[in-house]
Amino acid sequence: MTILKGSADKGIHRFRLRALLVGVQFVITISLFISTYVLFKQHHFMTNKDMGFNQEQMLVVENAQSLGDDVQRFMDELREYPQIANAAGAYTMPGTGYDGYTLRKKESPEDGRYNFSMNFVDQHYLSTMNMELLKGRSFTGNYASDTGTVLVNQHAVEKMGYRDPIGKYLLASDDQRMKIVGVLKDFHFNSLHKQLSPIAITFYEGPYFRYIPVKIRKGKLRETVELIKNKWEAYGADYPFQYYFVDQFFDRAYRSEQRTARLISIFSLLAILIASLGLLGLAAFTVEKRVKEIGIRKAMGAETFQILFILYKEILLLLALATAIAWPLSYYLMDDWLNNFAYKIQPGMLPFIVSSLAALFIAVLVTSAQALKAAWTNPAHTLRDE
Repeated sequence: MTILKGSADKGIHRFRLRALLVGVQFVITISLFISTYVLFKQHHFMTNKDMGFNQEQMLVVENAQSLGDDVQRFMDELREYPQIANAAGAYTMPGTGYDGYTLRKKESPEDGRYNFSMNFVDQHYLSTMNMELLKGRSFTGNYASDTGTVLVNQHAVEKMGYRDPIGKYLLASDDQRMKIVGVLKDFHFNSLHKQLSPIAITFYEGPYFRYIPVKIRKGKLRETVELIKNKWEAYGADYPFQYYFVDQFFDRAYRSEQRTARLISIFSLLAILIASLGLLGLAAFTVEKRVKEIGIRKAMGAETFQILFILYKEILLLLALATAIAWPLSYYLMDDWLNNFAYKIQPGMLPFIVSSLAALFIAVLVTSAQALKAAWTNPAHTLRDE
């Protein structure tokens, strides 16, 4: 009896150890499923979100200041080509970092100072970038009427508490006045990691622009880039021709998240493989452990689905416990990761439910062969062997 009891205790111990390992694998698998969903969903959100300006076919020529006084003529000649929709001059571009300025309202300077990101552009900038003007006017290119004027974004208007900012004046630290003539729809001049902030765009006719955004029409992209390069070299600029595309620039900003998503996808597949092998072993061990019980139940008239329920019950309980651990763990980890972004998705319950259902499907699929074999075995053979 002692020997039999010791053998039974050892069997129970082995079963619990196997169940524990499979449970841990379930927790990892469900957590990785949820993480993969959230990572890919956030990456898709970032790469497809409307940034408030047109990124497609937008080439940006760098080091425009090296053209000196020829910069306006260079841009004028680019606009003459039919494959180029527009070209503009700008001191900075979205994603490259804006200079910070402290401005205050002229009519109530006691309200405090406001930190602005500032850009200096010509009259073609808004149309080239396809930025939306919500109120007022844009720059006309007339030096007399545009000098001392400024465009602000929606966020700046809200921050300063204006109901109608058109015609109001902002003061710089040197008391230079800037008249607000237009309000722009908010656009993201940084990646979605950062929150929107007040921005002011003022007129500047050059010549010391640092960037020339060029809107290229669809078709013959490579030939157009070569054309711009040849034109640049014809002007004998001090810097070699350097450029980037705006959409690729922002894609690079999110490359780290894309690599992480791919890496976790690989780990998810490995976790599924390991969990499947563990489940297969656990199912075989469960059938072996309960073979006599199954034989007796079959002899007493138990139906196949009742036998299957007995075998699946322990696995389902294991999955329920793993889900109870994986859900809050995944929520905490993904919420912490999403806090790196000022603009992010709300995952909801879908990835959690789908992940647990996927784990359930895998569990049933992997263990079904063992379970059906046990359910269909003739009880006479089972009890005779016992």
